[in-house]
Amino acid sequence: MIKQGFKKRKVWKPGPSKEFFLSMFLIQPLLSARIFWKILLFFAALLNIESLKAQDLKLKLASFNAMFLYDEVGDGKKFPKGRIPRKDSDFEKIRTHLSKIDPDIIALQEVENEEAIWKILPTSFACSLTKTIAGYDQRVAICWKNKFQTVDAVHYSVLSLEPGLRGGVEAVLSIGNQNYSFLGVHLKAGNSKKDKKLRSRQLDVLNKILKLKKNYFLLGDMNSPLGKDNRSWNLLSKGLDLKNPGRYTKQTCWGHESLIDFILTDLSISNADFRQFPFPEDDGEFDGIPESERGLSDHCPVVLEIALE
Repeated sequence: MIKQGFKKRKVWKPGPSKEFFLSMFLIQPLLSARIFWKILLFFAALLNIESLKAQDLKLKLASFNAMFLYDEVGDGKKFPKGRIPRKDSDFEKIRTHLSKIDPDIIALQEVENEEAIWKILPTSFACSLTKTIAGYDQRVAICWKNKFQTVDAVHYSVLSLEPGLRGGVEAVLSIGNQNYSFLGVHLKAGNSKKDKKLRSRQLDVLNKILKLKKNYFLLGDMNSPLGKDNRSWNLLSKGLDLKNPGRYTKQTCWGHESLIDFILTDLSISNADFRQFPFPEDDGEFDGIPESERGLSDHCPVVLEIALE
């Protein structure tokens, strides 16, 4: 019927009014603008996702020996010689210093428990600690921001070769489309013949552990200047594609002679930057002058910024 109506020219039907053309003239650009902005927002969202992915693949790692970090609850009899109780202001100084670094993942050494950790880190982190050793409160921890998906957490008591030696702790995190391993350690201290022998045995154990891994970071207090100590480095790195971004880094912490805190990896370090972060109070010597120094740590955080490829 409609077709017939159009064929019969004598039949008149009202066409579009002036108002119709005017409304179409005004509405069409608005519709086009809305479609344009929807398309623009769609691609902007895609770009934002890509930028977030790229940002997530740039990591800032840290390692910090917190020097007998206790929660200060009933710990008076546990303190080693020369260790003074920390005040709230001491914890706040450490916390502020670490917040300026803003690490994604941090390895901590010489911590008593999680309560002590929360005095220097925000609860936006998750942590895993080595098991408690009877009468010994120098535990090792690895902590990471909650934005990362946790795949696994592993304790390496095999590094505790005899009473008093510390184990290791590892977090396996999913970042991008890969799993990455972050292993925190604190090796045997001391320079006696026995100390060096025990540390060498720990390095040998670590070498065997790392041979079973890929995409890993080894963080902690090695108690050996791996940039200079070729024997220790060879024990640790034998048969591995292990790299030391801090190999040539000059020690700038409290006037210490050699760097012993490291972050090592089997990944490319072509886009990596390793450095120390001395405390603002660092006057070149950790001698307790002023006394407030002793509320900090005789170590400084070390930081590695790296782009994951």
